[in-house]
Amino acid sequence: MSERKDYTFNNREIASAAGRKSKRGPGKFNKKVKDTIATLAERLLEDVLENLDELDANQKANLMVKVVEYIQPRLKSVGAEITVANMSEQEMGDLLDQKLKEYYTASDN
Repeated sequence: MSERKDYTFNNREIASAAGRKSKRGPGKFNKKVKDTIATLAERLLEDVLENLDELDANQKANLMVKVVEYIQPRLKSVGAEITVANMSEQEMGDLLDQKLKEYYTASDN
């Protein structure tokens, strides 16, 4: 059986520096690139808002779908396994009503 090696650092400064050092290297996006992207996004948004009346209904709907993701939190997927083979139509209707109420109550919060 091999002996387990102890890799503890006795010097806190060395340990701290080792924890900060990135193994991936420097980030690819520096502040200038991030600022440029933010400016571009701002200008594009202003342009879209100024020309909103020129978009057709389909373009407006697609825009709304994409923008809503940044405003509303995504709903969690709700799953259930239900065996309906032995249920009456009334029982299935009641169960469906119950699950829909639970879904809409959860999505309102």
